[in-house]
Amino acid sequence: MPHHFAPALSTTPTADNTIRPADGSPDHDRHAGHPELPRNVRPDHTVRFAPSPIHPRRAYGELLALLLVTTWNSLPLDRIPGLPWDSEVVSDTALAGQLAMAVGVFFWLARLVIIRTPRRMSTGRRWGLRLGATAVGIAAVAGAVPVDGVLPYPRAGAVAYAGALVWLTLEVCLRHGITPTRLGLRPVWPKARTEQKRAVKVGGQALIAVLIAGWGSGILTLLMQNADLPLVPSVSQQDALGITSLGDAATSMFWVLVVEDLVLVGAVVALLSAARRPAWEMYAVTCVAVVVVHAYMGLPALLFLPYAWLRVRIYRRHGLLVPLIAAHFFYDLASIIGWFFTFWQVAIPVLWGTFLYLIADEIYSRGRGLLDRRSPSDAPEKRATR
Repeated sequence: MPHHFAPALSTTPTADNTIRPADGSPDHDRHAGHPELPRNVRPDHTVRFAPSPIHPRRAYGELLALLLVTTWNSLPLDRIPGLPWDSEVVSDTALAGQLAMAVGVFFWLARLVIIRTPRRMSTGRRWGLRLGATAVGIAAVAGAVPVDGVLPYPRAGAVAYAGALVWLTLEVCLRHGITPTRLGLRPVWPKARTEQKRAVKVGGQALIAVLIAGWGSGILTLLMQNADLPLVPSVSQQDALGITSLGDAATSMFWVLVVEDLVLVGAVVALLSAARRPAWEMYAVTCVAVVVVHAYMGLPALLFLPYAWLRVRIYRRHGLLVPLIAAHFFYDLASIIGWFFTFWQVAIPVLWGTFLYLIADEIYSRGRGLLDRRSPSDAPEKRATR
């Protein structure tokens, strides 16, 4: 049975967003016999988040709004196979919705930053954050303004909106007591050897989940295309996404990492935990949202259900978001390389780079060894002359 993230009523949140018993004593009994677990992980292997300091319902409502502004721009309405929609009407609706979402993100982000920067904060920091949020919001809105029915700078607009979405997600989490460290974004690479091994383990598990979805959906798409079955795109994933250049691919990869990792996994689990929602709801929300943003793949998008479920489970057990992002990044990078380059176009530069690195390392090692051998022999002579 999945366990709830919400703490029992006999517990209270602390300043570092962990849970202590109501009497204020450390939570030693929960970790008895489990010294290897981090302090923010229960012995039942689920990461703990404190309830929202504002109100659980506010956390729930703001998560729903965050999912709306995220999934709308991720859903290619005009590329979903099997739907008898007029492409022109769908395109106009999508553009209008993108502009509305960008305007909403602009005002929402500005409001949260203003609330978080009171007058007692230093003037430079306060106005720096406020002006930065305003600039990011304006860039997101400007990138979503259509000209003659099309977006003049779609790449720049997508990057600006993704950047605003990252900032907005972090602000929403901070509002409910979830810092970037608690969200699993810091440190990017831990210093302790045990934590490094744990991060590598989490990254490997996340990579398996990505491979299941990527390879599985690709194989199913090919089989359905060869059998002339409905509810499957007639083109490749690259063409379905409208990726024609490396710039398009880089923009799409940045957007995907923001949406599928930061929002659909990290923010969903953290904010639903702060809202005291059950674990099954975290899995359900993420699974549905992930399938929705992959609806352009048609029926094979259902293979992203185990992918989403596994990623939520991994995040709930370890509370690390960076390894999930890294695994997703390397898989997407390999896919992009396969789209635009042949094997030898990749292998030759890699081999040359490896060869040059080995030569440079050998030269450095030999030079360092000569210096180290000279230093001890010169030291006695200098002392004798003195």
